[in-house]
Amino acid sequence: MSLRKFLLLISLCLLLTPPTLARQKVSADALLQSAELGVSSGNYKAAIDLYSQALKQRKNDPLILQRRANAKLLMQEPKPAIADLNKSMALAPNDPTNYELRARAFESLANYKKEKADLDRLIKLTPPSGVNFLWRAHISAQLKQMKEVIADCNQALPLGLERKDLVDLYNLRAQAYKKLGKKREAAQELAKLESVQ
Repeated sequence: MSLRKFLLLISLCLLLTPPTLARQKVSADALLQSAELGVSSGNYKAAIDLYSQALKQRKNDPLILQRRANAKLLMQEPKPAIADLNKSMALAPNDPTNYELRARAFESLANYKKEKADLDRLIKLTPPSGVNFLWRAHISAQLKQMKEVIADCNQALPLGLERKDLVDLYNLRAQAYKKLGKKREAAQELAKLESVQ
């Protein structure tokens, strides 16, 4: 969608916004739809503005806060995204999306301890996921926690991973074993790595 069409759609949504309370909800829905179009077309700034307008009508909507935070992350603004996610968490403390997005924000700030804490919470709130365990293994590697790298890789393996993730897993485990001084185990992991490449 071109920027011109996007702006025209926004203008129409705003023109059709009636002042009654019942219709304000429809207006917030229209703003949200326009914001989603903005995100999908790469117009993150416009999307953030639309989410902000929708929040004026639905002040305590954690989903809008999450979506605005995601747009801020896409604009590489992690600190404002974290602020939105903290508000969303206060409203919906068991929503795993809050923790996933905030972990990504902390990752972009290289704050691995906070990223790992949010990922720990995400793992507790969601069904087991090999990708999440592999993500946590990467964080543990950044924190130089090699035994945790191996443990997370071991948890990720039986959950099913794509080939590229298997390559990543065997490489991570090989590095962790090497740093722990376990040369034989590191060599075994490298052999497994060659078998999936």
